[in-house]
Amino acid sequence: MKVYKVEDGIYYSYLFFDNAGEEIKIDSRTSDAVALALRYKCPIYTTAQIMDEEHLREESDSSFSVTVNMVGISVLKEALTKAIAEENYEQASRLRDEIRRREELKKQYKE
Repeated sequence: MKVYKVEDGIYYSYLFFDNAGEEIKIDSRTSDAVALALRYKCPIYTTAQIMDEEHLREESDSSFSVTVNMVGISVLKEALTKAIAEENYEQASRLRDEIRRREELKKQYKE
């Protein structure tokens, strides 16, 4: 998965697949691409320029931090499950609070 462009706050992504040695590139909604990459433990790529412009920062050799507003509720729920499994309860409580906040906002918009 690669985020290849950000325009007016919208992230554009490709999914890459290997079909018998042939690389297939599919344009994808970034939320779907991130969810698939996380679920199947695939790497997520982007450019240094996007990292700088979007204020993303490297945490270690293999992980980066992103603002929580960049991902959908389904990704947050997966991260919450992982945080609980890893007994990272501080992170889990932050994720839980963000999920609740978004679900409450969603209810308000429906009313």
